[in-house]
Amino acid sequence: MASGVIRTFSYTVRDYTDLRIAVSNVQKLPFVAIASELDRSMIGTIVSELGSNIIKYATYGTIMASIFDDAGQQGVELIAKDEGPGIQNLDLAMIDNFSTGQTLGLGLPGVKRMADRFSIRSTPSTGTIVSAVKMFKMTGLRSKIIIEEPRLFGAFSPPFAQRCEIGSYYRPMVGEIKSGDLIVVAESDDQQLIVIIDVTGHGDRAHSSAQSIESIIKANSALPPSAMMSLLHAKLQGTVGAAVGILRLDKHSNRFSYLAVGNTGASRIKGRKWRGISKDGVLGLRLPTLLEQTEFLEPGDVILLWTDGLPETTTPEFLQRHLHEAAQPLARRLVSDMGRDHDDAGCAILKWLA
Repeated sequence: MASGVIRTFSYTVRDYTDLRIAVSNVQKLPFVAIASELDRSMIGTIVSELGSNIIKYATYGTIMASIFDDAGQQGVELIAKDEGPGIQNLDLAMIDNFSTGQTLGLGLPGVKRMADRFSIRSTPSTGTIVSAVKMFKMTGLRSKIIIEEPRLFGAFSPPFAQRCEIGSYYRPMVGEIKSGDLIVVAESDDQQLIVIIDVTGHGDRAHSSAQSIESIIKANSALPPSAMMSLLHAKLQGTVGAAVGILRLDKHSNRFSYLAVGNTGASRIKGRKWRGISKDGVLGLRLPTLLEQTEFLEPGDVILLWTDGLPETTTPEFLQRHLHEAAQPLARRLVSDMGRDHDDAGCAILKWLA
């Protein structure tokens, strides 16, 4: 392994949104960014294939990325781990176009061809672990990078993807298939947005409206929160309306801002006391005078955003007891255990690691 302090970066994969974020973040890691464009593309493809297998066959898992150093040649090791049903026949799984599902194979043969080193272990009781090492084909000074802990000789700001961990989860009320509560994580060059949405009502109509809001947010992710809120209000005219809370993270500093309309909540669960203010109103029906709060994040801070499908008084207490868990499984646990049966419910959890 390389000298210095080697870090492993972990990404939860629950759906294709998680996977897209993981692919993008892995390619931006400092020890991957130095690689050639071709190597970065292949690394992204490996992550995509491994993550797709998790979603198709295990529904939930983790992808980890870390520096790999072999006699001075540097690369990246990618490990995909899940606790799914396992692969019954590994020999068959490694044959091109073999499939146990509805797609043209698991993608493992392709991953093996792209990787310089490859291993897989799978059992019905423990799930599947795949390791793929991709070495960088570079020469000169750019052929090696060492990640070290920041020292006292100056300010150090790691890439944004390494400074935070975000988890989100939502589900419909009992008796419904689709949810009007939705969490959107969108980013531009300068900011990361975590948006919590609670459309009025339940079921298909509310879900369709929530999806429209998601599309607007992702198409305009560079807008400031106040402009985003005004745009959503205009686009939602004539609909049942929605409550929306927007948490904006500045990628170039430790600053965040919060802007909300309607019955959403936000609070700093760990760290200096802070609570988000949500102005009374309904986007699409009544837009109040907007109030944007600005605060600074400190290492170890945890911020929770939630819809009114979670009880306001007991939800923060529940979260406090489980802060040791990773953000994504913690969000799932919170909604599953605390969500009201008679309402849609959703939450987003931000852990600031810088």
